[in-house]
Amino acid sequence: MRGSPASLASLAGIAATILLGALSCRGPLVGPDYEAPVIEAGEAEADADTAPPSARIPPRPPGTPELGGTTDWFIVQGFHFGRVDRKGIATATAWGDWGYDLDGLCGTVEACIRKKTIVDGSECRDNAFGLAMLGPMEKLLNVASGFEAETNAAIAGGGTTWVLAIDSVGDLVDDPRAPGRLYLTSPDLGAAPRFDGTDVPTIASDSVLLALDRPFVSFPNAYVAGALWVSGDSVLLDIVPKVPFGKALVPIDLVGGVITLDLDKAKTGTAGVLAGGFAFPAAKTALEQLASAHGVCPGTSEYEALLALPREAADLYVPGWIATDVPCNAVSIGIGFDAVQAMPPTTIGPPTEKPVSTCP
Repeated sequence: MRGSPASLASLAGIAATILLGALSCRGPLVGPDYEAPVIEAGEAEADADTAPPSARIPPRPPGTPELGGTTDWFIVQGFHFGRVDRKGIATATAWGDWGYDLDGLCGTVEACIRKKTIVDGSECRDNAFGLAMLGPMEKLLNVASGFEAETNAAIAGGGTTWVLAIDSVGDLVDDPRAPGRLYLTSPDLGAAPRFDGTDVPTIASDSVLLALDRPFVSFPNAYVAGALWVSGDSVLLDIVPKVPFGKALVPIDLVGGVITLDLDKAKTGTAGVLAGGFAFPAAKTALEQLASAHGVCPGTSEYEALLALPREAADLYVPGWIATDVPCNAVSIGIGFDAVQAMPPTTIGPPTEKPVSTCP
């Protein structure tokens, strides 16, 4: 029998703190900043994909959902934005280890018309964000230590991070249905997490609707393929998880988004992945929030250069990834994360903190 998450009695004072829509799963993003062109037949044909299976999102396995299993809880102890590779080594090409081969193309083959050459990462993984945006963002926002180090130091000290619950986790490596739920932790409650399996996370009130079994982000159609948990069929799913990013908690609004987690390795802490297409309007919103949190204000040259980055790095067309005769309108993104098992949460706490802007 599939396990159920812990639930709480109603908390009368929590409702006022909930920010509806902070996290969601929803339909395809089109956005106001661009018009979808008419694509003629044949324009979206791609070359043969030569990426190995490890760089592709595995499909849902056939068969009947597993009847046994439990609900497993995981807490994220660190995010990887492109500075450290899957072996934990800081390299200039670490960004290439994160993400998936979304467009089925390799090397510098273009899925759409790009402003500049964007190369694929390891095994044809698409991560133009890590390649072409991360470095300039850190420079323009004056993040001297880098977003990865700044974010993970905050998490180690008790700052907000992810908690992921996965139902129907049994002994099988394949399960066509393993629903999941994503939460945020309340920040800085007085004790740093241990990340040793004994943590009992306190869930932020703005990541649930009054109760632990009602998160704003859930994945009812998730599955397990080859011991890899997959949040759903990525071409059908758009997700808006908030990601701790330096001084801000940023909505990473992805078209064709997917979250994966290696269930075998997660028991000792290893790589999960958030990947998808970061469309221009969504990227603009995220960058505006980062700019505000770091004191980079509208009207400055740094602010304008920051908001110009997505169009310079764009390498995908959404929806569908490929439209060879029209300009790209999205940036591929791959963010890694390390997760370890945790105890089921029992408490809803204060909402996540909002950075104070110094801009007028």
